[in-house]
Amino acid sequence: MTKDDPQYLEFRELCGQRKLAATVQRFIVYQTLAGMKNHPTADMIYEQLHPENQKVSRMSVYRILDTFSRCRMIRRLNHPGAATHYDAFMTPHHHLICVNCGSVLDVDQSEGEHIDISACQIPPGYQILDTTVDIQGICPDCGAEIQDFLKPGRDN
Repeated sequence: MTKDDPQYLEFRELCGQRKLAATVQRFIVYQTLAGMKNHPTADMIYEQLHPENQKVSRMSVYRILDTFSRCRMIRRLNHPGAATHYDAFMTPHHHLICVNCGSVLDVDQSEGEHIDISACQIPPGYQILDTTVDIQGICPDCGAEIQDFLKPGRDN
């Protein structure tokens, strides 16, 4: 990475908008997350960048991801019973989540599509920043495993 690298310049601008220092460690974590399209966990990001970038510890990855999500540079995806996943793709979209294995897929949002929250009872004082839909289901791999497990004659 050089200071003239377009990705680094874009990252510095993004950090500047959020009044956040654009450190090398933060850039490495952000670049790694942005390159992973599988909505990784912090541990998956750490494993992806390590041992090539040994100067970024596991705890640093967790702290950096927390900072990025609080600054709304990335999305934190919290789903009951699953590890926290992260998403650097900030264009409005929804998520399809497998309730069995925890995998997460992006579901594109149609241009101009809005979620109607006017019928929701939002407590006074809340400022809505974003809305997304989490669609829960069973992915094809887990569906095949479950069907195989339930086949007649199998000794369960």
